[in-house]
Amino acid sequence: MAVEITENMYAISGDMIGTYTSASLQGNGEDAVLTVSGVEALGTSENIYYLEVYQNASDTFTNGQFWRLINSDGNVVADYMNPAHDAYQDLGAGDEHVLFQNGYILDLGGLLDSTMVYTVDDEVATQNTGNNDGLLQVSDVADAVDEEAVCFAAGTMMRTASGLQAVEDLSPGDLVWTADHGMQPVRWVGKSRVDLTRAPDLAPIEIQKGALGADAPSQPVCVSPQHRVLVTGHSVELYAGLEEALVPAHRLVNGGNIRQKTEMTEVTYVHVMFNRHELLDSCGLVSESFYPGATAVSMLEQATRDELFRIFPHLRLFGDEARPRLARAEIRGREAALFSNAA
Repeated sequence: MAVEITENMYAISGDMIGTYTSASLQGNGEDAVLTVSGVEALGTSENIYYLEVYQNASDTFTNGQFWRLINSDGNVVADYMNPAHDAYQDLGAGDEHVLFQNGYILDLGGLLDSTMVYTVDDEVATQNTGNNDGLLQVSDVADAVDEEAVCFAAGTMMRTASGLQAVEDLSPGDLVWTADHGMQPVRWVGKSRVDLTRAPDLAPIEIQKGALGADAPSQPVCVSPQHRVLVTGHSVELYAGLEEALVPAHRLVNGGNIRQKTEMTEVTYVHVMFNRHELLDSCGLVSESFYPGATAVSMLEQATRDELFRIFPHLRLFGDEARPRLARAEIRGREAALFSNAA
């Protein structure tokens, strides 16, 4: 990976960020309509960019901040990007979009047309994005794409046909227990060593014994921050109206029995992939197999990525269209943040 991820840097896909030539406002109050013309996305969902705030960082895009836009090669595309969040009768930013004063526009829903129209109704977010306060939160940008590969820290014990086995010792063809399809053969195993002194935000999340219920897990399990864990019970029904759902591990951090191991200086993450997206058992903790999202794949080392494409060539050829369905519904954004209080 060419970009060194630092604090206050957030991954976005190329279809979320772009330029515009003009913006005009018609009407007032509830009838106000903001029309943004000449919109051109910088890329597609396959392209990754990074937004970095380096002045007046907060969890909300606001005037007085300075952001820079960085491409996947580490080159600065735009600098001194100042949000116009309160411009155009406060339509300059909503729960899912923000205009920058130097002609850039960010929209988590994607820049799909050359003309983007925003009304007061657009201040209300779609499901799992934003909190309907009319402002774009940085945490929602962080959740807009899968920021990193989802994976298990080396040493995690997995339930297999041969009993418990360390995840780093798995090989293609080994039979591993899955929640939906019984024992399934591993198709691909990849490994990534991460220097946490350069990327402290990638430090693993430790889920301690019994943190999610009796023997869930039966011993501490460490996963990457964006690794999605299956959560069931009252909290899922309360916050999402679901019986069970996948929640990124970093959203479960509660300062107690689920924490980020910030004292670590390096970690080896292991990616395990099957024909489908599966739910796996690691000492009673049920969580996901590797999901080949665009960002996750882009962050793999080149040799590891090439190996993945040799086994799953359709991922290279067809991109998003070839990606499997998630094994369960996921909860992200502001709703997911509530789980740190319930875990």
